[in-house]
Amino acid sequence: MGPERAIRKLLVGVDGKGHAVHAAAMNARRFDARIELLHAVPVPPALWIGIDKKMLAEMHQSALAEAEGVVRERLGQLELDTGLDPGELTERLVVLPGEPGKELIDRSRETSPDFLFLGTHRERGAFELGRTARAVLAGAHCGVWLQPSPYEAVERVIATVDLSPHDDVALETARNLARLLGARLAVLHCFQAPTVAYAGEEATVLGWPRYELASLRRRVRSEFDERMEAFDWHGTEVERIFVEGDPVEEILNRLDPAQLLVMGTHGHTGLSGFVLGHVTWSVLKRAEAPVLAVRKPGRTWLI
Repeated sequence: MGPERAIRKLLVGVDGKGHAVHAAAMNARRFDARIELLHAVPVPPALWIGIDKKMLAEMHQSALAEAEGVVRERLGQLELDTGLDPGELTERLVVLPGEPGKELIDRSRETSPDFLFLGTHRERGAFELGRTARAVLAGAHCGVWLQPSPYEAVERVIATVDLSPHDDVALETARNLARLLGARLAVLHCFQAPTVAYAGEEATVLGWPRYELASLRRRVRSEFDERMEAFDWHGTEVERIFVEGDPVEEILNRLDPAQLLVMGTHGHTGLSGFVLGHVTWSVLKRAEAPVLAVRKPGRTWLI
């Protein structure tokens, strides 16, 4: 494994709750990193009959000025409420016209932050992410840190693995963050018993014989232990967690607001793993603790 890379730049999307802003600000202090706050304001489109460019520009400017005033006031109050220095947030604010998701993606491409912080506005119930979060997860050029709850200092970093060749990205990120944050480190693999579908006159799903399932479980556990032994932890102690059950539920049951979950976006199907892409997305939609989604460079989300 290569040397640890310093975290130098954080980008945060400013929303109404402030959870992501607070988390980004506190972590910027821990990382000694620069932080940039971005708030995008959807502006009136040039669709009205008879509207001229000057009038449209004035409307855009008015909308931006009003939004910036509101956001600066909220950030100033957040500085007071959380003990941040005056100007620590407000002086790093950029307000732009446009759709928030697109502007954050474009900014991540232009400035190459290490992580992009977002809150999670949930729509249509508890099991949907907001439109901005979905767009950013699909197109951001860096890891995306979702902060659904008020900030708490990270005491434990948990990385999930599916025993694919792409696990190293999540493991390296989790290892480095645990060292930088002074947090404990754990790695979780969830073994899900395979099922065999039989499509006859009445489709059925059959479980594996107990002796074959036990043998498979031992092989997967052995592979997990071998991967953990082979990885370069740079001297960091790591807790190994090997469980059996539904991956989404097993992961969610182990989370609390003082833990950071690091998940990769690539998964595989097969008898010894689960579809991590599906699991990652399901966890992101339901987690009440911070989740950092990372992907292997060059890969894209399919959402």
